Amino acid sequence: MARALCALTDSVPASAGHPALDEPVPTGPLPLDPAPRGDQPDDDRPVAPASGQTDRKWLRRLLGWRVGAGWLLLYLTLSLILRRDLLPHFATVTLTGGEGDPGLFMSWLGWAAHAITHGLDPLRNNFVQAPEGVSGVWNTSVLALGIPMTPITLWFGTAASYNVLLILSPALSAWTASIWLRRHTSALPAGVAALVFGFSPFMLAQIRGGHLHTTFLALIPVILILLENLLVRKDRPLWPTAPLLGLAIAVQYFIGSEVLLMLALTCIPVVLILAGVRRDVVRTRWRRVLAAGPVALLVAALLLAYGLSEQLSPRYRIVDPVISPVSHYTVPWGYLVHGTDNLYFGGKIARATLSPIENGSFIGWPLIAALLITLVVLRRRVLVVGAAAVVAAAAVCEVAPRIDLGSGRTLALSPLEWVQQHLPLTDNVLPVRMAFIVSLAASLVLAAGLAEMIERVRGRRPGRLVVNRTAGTAGIALIAVALLSTAPGKSSPVGHVPAVPAFFTDGALQRTVPQNATVMLAPMATVSNLHAEHWQSSAHFWFRQLGGYALRSNEDGSPNFYPRQRVLVRLFGVDGRGAAYSGPLTPALLAAARTELSDSGATFLIVGPSESTSAQVSLATQVAGRGPDRSVGGVELWDLRVHCVRPATVGPLCPAEQLR
Repeated sequence: MARALCALTDSVPASAGHPALDEPVPTGPLPLDPAPRGDQPDDDRPVAPASGQTDRKWLRRLLGWRVGAGWLLLYLTLSLILRRDLLPHFATVTLTGGEGDPGLFMSWLGWAAHAITHGLDPLRNNFVQAPEGVSGVWNTSVLALGIPMTPITLWFGTAASYNVLLILSPALSAWTASIWLRRHTSALPAGVAALVFGFSPFMLAQIRGGHLHTTFLALIPVILILLENLLVRKDRPLWPTAPLLGLAIAVQYFIGSEVLLMLALTCIPVVLILAGVRRDVVRTRWRRVLAAGPVALLVAALLLAYGLSEQLSPRYRIVDPVISPVSHYTVPWGYLVHGTDNLYFGGKIARATLSPIENGSFIGWPLIAALLITLVVLRRRVLVVGAAAVVAAAAVCEVAPRIDLGSGRTLALSPLEWVQQHLPLTDNVLPVRMAFIVSLAASLVLAAGLAEMIERVRGRRPGRLVVNRTAGTAGIALIAVALLSTAPGKSSPVGHVPAVPAFFTDGALQRTVPQNATVMLAPMATVSNLHAEHWQSSAHFWFRQLGGYALRSNEDGSPNFYPRQRVLVRLFGVDGRGAAYSGPLTPALLAAARTELSDSGATFLIVGPSESTSAQVSLATQVAGRGPDRSVGGVELWDLRVHCVRPATVGPLCPAEQLR
């Protein structure tokens, strides 16, 4: 695995022959700033003389792959320790027991496996919120993860597939970050500093919420590697760098478009500023970049054409922010204090209005001190200064976009607000999630600082040896404290996934309900209860259902996470405690429920087990006008195709106009 990624990105440890961005070379790929002597990156050391060069080159490559594999093993071990509560019952236990956002991702993992194995369009899912369905590009469908996970999903279930991704997310993100950092420093500082990105407070907070689209960040460093290759490293970036960059961008879009958008908003101004600083690089590289850049964009555009057309089509497009960015920001002291839910040495919650899931802006004074000291010591290095500037700019974007000055006047604080007012789709970027940019840039600064401290301890810097070693030791100790200050603390709550009634697994469903039939399944799947979606996944999407926790657009383009059948949701939805509707079933409410059943084309009404089974069976009996047709496999079932009551009727044989 390590060997494959190294070959893919041309970022091979132990002298792959690609000069570092901060190392001067006379020809070929140009540097951005000079590195001090003895501080050459681990993967870009000068190659051996001609005699025996090939043997030594392959030896260094082999050792480099082993070092990369060692770091990957370490990160995986840390991730397993972090999520050790999932291991004893890997296929039946997950975050929150599969309710809420974890259940949403599990449902989409199941859908990806079903769509691929049955030749369906994975971007259009009409098996939830039937009959209209929902769009995969407007939802966090993580199709680029769900499709490769299909074998695990089919063999072990959606919970196992989801748990695998939860464990891999921080480990792979840290590992690819270490490969990127090894282009700019040696292996040890790169591997240690990668922890700041892969196991950052932002990552830990998002893992608590089970958000795969914001925790699986392994492609972000890969995109940076390929972007570096195209802009400054490769003599011939047209192939394969440009197509690979376009491919990586497209894959990241289908993991998390919000993360990709934030990366683009960061990289574009950084590249323009660096181009202004190093015009000599621009004069030498512009022809190569002008040839390769459009190729990368063309590949990305071709791969994303269908997805973007879906996202921008009037049928699915949402014109308002899905979640208001105004309410998702941090405060300046949020960088210094954090909730105890995620960190071992946590303090008070920085903002009480932010949930622990979105409260990942913490940096801590030890890390801030380490970054500032590194900036002062290595102030002549363009990459260090640039990365520190990115840390500061991204941190500013996390704070409140405006402050109230009174008398109706406000003052804009964040440049992100201006971008969101002028660029489409950027209003869906939540300011607090810029924290992943902060941690990524901070890891580069920290890697450079740790490498400098190690060189001072080794006596490889000019000056008095005692002074250098003392300063280096103190710097290493400060970095160790900085890493400890972000160490994981309390684990996220886990629970058993909902039990699946035998009806959905023993063949009774297939014998009773035709494939692809539309079913009104109770309790109706909503934000607060996802049992029905879990049953549907366990039945390998044999049927469509009216319910579903998924994002859709209202008629006015505003976002909505609830099914379209409002009356049925009111009657058959349950809250987080399992409590069902307990009010009176008036004639008007009854008629509206029957109308929604008829208009949706539902041919079966099924009530599954819940804390309110008896109440839901009573409601279903009144809506159907009769008792259940069958009690089988732990569910109560009504066949709405042939049995119609008078004067109010349900089912496709009883049109809605008869209910008037």
